[in-house]
Amino acid sequence: MIMIWAPFTRKQPDELFAIVIYNGNAIKDDNFEVYLNETSIGTIDNNQDAYTGRIFVEPRGVSLLTPSSILLYTITLGGADSNIPITPALFDPTVALNMSLLINGANRLVIESVQNNGSGNYGKIIAAYWKKNAAGKYTRTVPKTRLEDVYLSLSGDRPADKVFQYP
Repeated sequence: MIMIWAPFTRKQPDELFAIVIYNGNAIKDDNFEVYLNETSIGTIDNNQDAYTGRIFVEPRGVSLLTPSSILLYTITLGGADSNIPITPALFDPTVALNMSLLINGANRLVIESVQNNGSGNYGKIIAAYWKKNAAGKYTRTVPKTRLEDVYLSLSGDRPADKVFQYP
């Protein structure tokens, strides 16, 4: 398990906190329900061979941090980002993250399989602060990344149960 934690640094006005979960290899994953501290925050429909996923972002960022405005990469077998950007056009719509669900300190994120699509699960989970770069795409603020990990499981199994620190 890879867990990155950075000491708290004040959030800048142009940064957005978001949890991004996506299929990193374009092979159909199970459909998921996502829980933050035991409360459902939404679902992800992965029922196709494509880069699918969802962005859960603080409310003011719903119209800003979208599949067309975020910079994400395919992931290698070892779980690291490749240098190949993806086009996440088939993401589910961005949803507002209820920020009151986050607690100071340890937060638990669970991804639960709700529909077995029969081909295993392999993707990426990033909980971080995101900032627009010079090209107009949102990229994660590396020193403020709270969680960056892969999910990997057989179909029907729980792909991820992760803990990250906030703020």
